[in-house]
This record gives sequence, C-alpha cells and structure tokens, in this order.
Amino acid sequence: MKIFITKKIPKKGIDLLKSAGHDISIHDSSTPLSETELIKASQQADYVLNGGMQKFDANFFQNCPNLKALSLMSVGYDNVDISAATQHGIPVSNTPGILSGATADVAFLLMLSVSRKAFFNHKRILQGEWKGLIPRQT
Repeated sequence: MKIFITKKIPKKGIDLLKSAGHDISIHDSSTPLSETELIKASQQADYVLNGGMQKFDANFFQNCPNLKALSLMSVGYDNVDISAATQHGIPVSNTPGILSGATADVAFLLMLSVSRKAFFNHKRILQGEWKGLIPRQT
C-alpha cells in the first residue's frame, strides 16, 4: 500500500509502516502543502496520514481516486469535509484523547500564571519597569 504522510513523524512510526511492507512518502518540510501540492502528493496514495493543519475538502476527495482512508494526528475533524469524505466512501480517523494531558497542563499553567501575575511581571521586566521584589503587606 502507498501511504502519504503530510508531516514528519517519529522514525519509529515510519519504520513500523515500512517493515509492514508499505510504500511511504513524506512531506518533510515544516511548511504546509498548498491545496494543489497536497492533491498531487496524495493522488496515488491509498492512505493519507495528516500530521499537520492540512485542509481536506470536496475537491481533495474528488481528485484522489485511489484514497481508501484518511488518518488524522489530531483530536478534531475541523479540517476535513466529513460529508465529502463520506460521499466518496473514505473513512476518516482521529486520535481522541491525545491532547488531554497537554490541555490539563496548559490549564494549570494559565491558572498559575494568573495567580502569580507571571505575564504582567514578565512584561514589566521587558519594559525595564521591574524594581525587585516588593513584599506583600498584611
């Protein structure tokens, strides 16, 4: 099977796919593909693994007749026209829960930042307004 991967993924994943006998091609630039480039790279693929922010619309599915499935390295389907995929018989998979830990980390980061005035004080430091620690008066 021919698999096109839209973004670099860990070598272990590539090795796993190659050892299973799949023909792999990878877009190894950090720059997202244009719609035309994405279609051209995907036209001969049986499967596309999207590791980035590529958009998959009706035009994409219409122009990729060999496509059998689309896999997303993301939680949501917001970059995919699901009804167009369904019309072309293309199943679309995602990675639910993959960002739960990171989301929790960011939530705590924001709570701590607000409680300690981190962004406010960082801005003061950058602007040369930091005068040192002023103990809280109780």
